Amino acid sequence: HYRLPSLQTSYMRRIVFDSSSDEDVEEEQLTPLHISWLPLSIVECSQYLGICALPGCRYRDVRRSLQRDVDELKNQGVQNVFVFCTRGELSKYRVPSLLEVYDQHGFTVHHAPFPDGDYGTSAVCY
Repeated sequence: HYRLPSLQTSYMRRIVFDSSSDEDVEEEQLTPLHISWLPLSIVECSQYLGICALPGCRYRDVRRSLQRDVDELKNQGVQNVFVFCTRGELSKYRVPSLLEVYDQHGFTVHHAPFPDGDYGTSAVCY
């Protein structure tokens, strides 16, 4: 008695298994990193605060290019970068070396992580 392998089981495993490790095969998004600039005049500062998505993020349907995003930050004149993601979150979003990449590109890096859904204090920014 010969038993054929169950194709349905194999097929079902592929459908159910959802790993973000497969995402590297998909194309990167070529749109420039969007930075929203907020004036800091309310705190008597003449500079601006830029807020953007996580550079280089590769999670679910997001496929950012870390190099392109870092280049865009440089082109926009960014000098100081505040990263509020934990190291675990940076790994989850496939940019575990983001802090080192920022440092290599000459940014002053301020890493003040706090868990997603929580909020940091203003003291971490000084």
